[in-house]
Amino acid sequence: METQSNTSLSLIKSAEFFLKKPSIKSSDFQVRTNVTDQELLDQFEKMARYAQQSYCLFEEKDHLEANIYDFMTMEFIVVIRGVELSRANWFIRPNFLVPYAVDKIWSWIPKVDNLFYTHFTKIQKKLFDRIEAFRISKIDWPIKFVGHGIGGVYAVFAGLNYRTRLPQLEIFVYTFGQPRIGDKYFALYTNFKLSKRVFRITYTDDYVPKLPFKIFPQSFDDEFYVHHETEYWIASDCDCYNSVYKCEGEFIPELGFLDECGLCNNSAYEPNSIIRGISSHNGPYFGHLMGFCPSV
Repeated sequence: METQSNTSLSLIKSAEFFLKKPSIKSSDFQVRTNVTDQELLDQFEKMARYAQQSYCLFEEKDHLEANIYDFMTMEFIVVIRGVELSRANWFIRPNFLVPYAVDKIWSWIPKVDNLFYTHFTKIQKKLFDRIEAFRISKIDWPIKFVGHGIGGVYAVFAGLNYRTRLPQLEIFVYTFGQPRIGDKYFALYTNFKLSKRVFRITYTDDYVPKLPFKIFPQSFDDEFYVHHETEYWIASDCDCYNSVYKCEGEFIPELGFLDECGLCNNSAYEPNSIIRGISSHNGPYFGHLMGFCPSV
């Protein structure tokens, strides 16, 4: 009973924090720790396998679709396929932020990338209808949203939507090579809603998580792209399981880490190796190469 009371108090404090626009600055404190939890690493491998299999759905690489799995683990795994990088016009277009529809009336509004949000709103009804068709007889099962690249962006949007609509459900999000989605307020909102159940996995010097470009802001009043928590960085392309790091940076009191850690994927940058950084986008992640249908 006491634990439940403490949890409720913590949620109330966080909610109160959201009712006023933060004026504090984040700290420069950054942490990179080696991940040794084998169960967590096995979960990453499992989700990477599903993300890879999503590329078998259609020959047209930029066709948005999702697979839904419900195995004996008694959980839904919703995999949203990413967009082929060469056809993703967001990569070369000017980026701008638009308001994101939140579930409460806050005194400030998170903002997200216009193109990402516009595309998601076009597919969300079809996606949610499919999920609900599977959930009819299994309404209490947790849902795990998975995506690679821009598919990871849509996985985050879907996870936030379901967390708002069905707060009693356990919602998890796993993304691979996900680009930045929105501003600091959206990062804080994502951290608050998904609270340690969103896993943002990056690979060596993959260039996509560095996009859209972030110009480091001096205060919360600036509008720039910032990642949400929590980054898990595969530092080596030869031994994934022994070179995975949990990365935390830019600590915000009461709400945790924004997760723009300069010690992980952000540190793997060479001005003359952009092409390699783009080619690294497909991994492999824990032995699974994205963007291609695995031959079985």
